[in-house]
Amino acid sequence: MIGDRGELRDYYDTKVIETEAGRLAEEGLGLFVQPEIARALDRTGDPG
Repeated sequence: MIGDRGELRDYYDTKVIETEAGRLAEEGLGLFVQPEIARALDRTGDPG
């Protein structure tokens, strides 16, 4: 449930970005985080 104007704005902004980009917000976050995870694994030597 949306409780205030800030939350409503965030929801609207997210929907506009998803519509214009043709991707879900979760996909964008995954693309952003993926290189960071790879760098962290390289530093720790974890082969996966």
